[in-house]
Amino acid sequence: MAAKNEGRAELVILGASIGGGFLIRKLISTGTYRKFNTTVIDRNEYMEWFVSIDRYICDESLVDGHMVRAKDYFEKNKLEQYNMKFVQGTVTNVTSDGCESGGLVEYNSSPVGSNSNDIARLLVPYRFLVIATGTQYGHPVKSDQRQKADRITELKEWSGRLSSANEVVVVGGGSVGVEIVGAIAYKFKQDTSKKIHLVTRSRVLLERLPPNASEYALKALKHLKVTVHFNKDADSLKSEISPDALFLPSITRINTSFLDNKTFRGSLAVNGAIKVNSFMQVDTFRNVFALGDCCVTPLNEEKGILSVNQLGQVVWTNLIHKLERERLVTMPPRIQFIQAITIGQEDGLVVANYKLMKTGSEIPKMKAESADNFGHLDKELAMLNKMNKVVSILDCLSSVCCCCPISSGYREAALRKKGAGGKSQDPDTEKITPKSI
Repeated sequence: MAAKNEGRAELVILGASIGGGFLIRKLISTGTYRKFNTTVIDRNEYMEWFVSIDRYICDESLVDGHMVRAKDYFEKNKLEQYNMKFVQGTVTNVTSDGCESGGLVEYNSSPVGSNSNDIARLLVPYRFLVIATGTQYGHPVKSDQRQKADRITELKEWSGRLSSANEVVVVGGGSVGVEIVGAIAYKFKQDTSKKIHLVTRSRVLLERLPPNASEYALKALKHLKVTVHFNKDADSLKSEISPDALFLPSITRINTSFLDNKTFRGSLAVNGAIKVNSFMQVDTFRNVFALGDCCVTPLNEEKGILSVNQLGQVVWTNLIHKLERERLVTMPPRIQFIQAITIGQEDGLVVANYKLMKTGSEIPKMKAESADNFGHLDKELAMLNKMNKVVSILDCLSSVCCCCPISSGYREAALRKKGAGGKSQDPDTEKITPKSI
């Protein structure tokens, strides 16, 4: 057990998924965990690698490997020695004293749905707070089940419903919808009696990606005998289709309702996203940060694991700098974007900075490898290093380095971007990229 050190700052991280997980690994890999007593609060008992839900919604034997009880994860990886502890609870309120000495997080210690008489309302003080509570998707991507056993049962029920269905409809033509419908169609490609549909309100698939990526995805789905319905929603198809299984893999809400109070209400956008400044701070609360899908930044970047890593670097750096009274760093002028999308077990595509870079059977294998690392801290740290190298390569390609011919194609645009920039108006900050720290 780590020795008690009252000199450490109290750090509370809300959310143990992609954003919270990044900060846990970053604190450990850099040794900066020594500066904090870290409490991680999540409403779920389990941590789930839902990035690969297209794999295990079609193969229930994989479900358990993509899910781990959070307390088991902390114990197995001995996170107590890094001054970290996990608490399962539903956050109901957050307060701030208005300065930099901190505030309180209020949470219910019992999961949603339990007997109200068993619920204990508890308080956790913080000096620094990071909100990484993410978003809620339609079933079965994310769940209202708070216990691991219940979530596994739910996923197996979905898998059984899928197997017995004659007509399957997946709603949404974004990356999650394309992956799920591709996985379903691949699994049942020999079953000619099963009709599989993808419904999207858009006129194209993957509308936020380049046109050749959309065209490739459509061609791959048609090869798997998926019927794609453009410019429609599920309700408009009711007269044509009566699905036995309906999948709704789209965002339904942002998990920030606990901030709807007089202290933080002004920091929320219309859709409930937390507004952060270029230092990833929540509005005027200098010791409160937000990360991931639950927040909106001045860049309004595409969300993804790589963007969480890049902006998580800013959050981590500024936590240390605030603690040590050093200048804060701003987010980089451009967030490097990369997305890998699987379409069944033998096809997929990779888009980097809005260019289609790679297609083929290596994509599913690559994503399967990342899923297999989940729950193993040493493998997760190795994957973190790989992702940092990817960001460095993309930074190089989009830089204005005069000595590198690779970057010449991006030079003019980058120079224009730099010229439109300027120094930070805050004298206590400096505009440097996190990787220079």
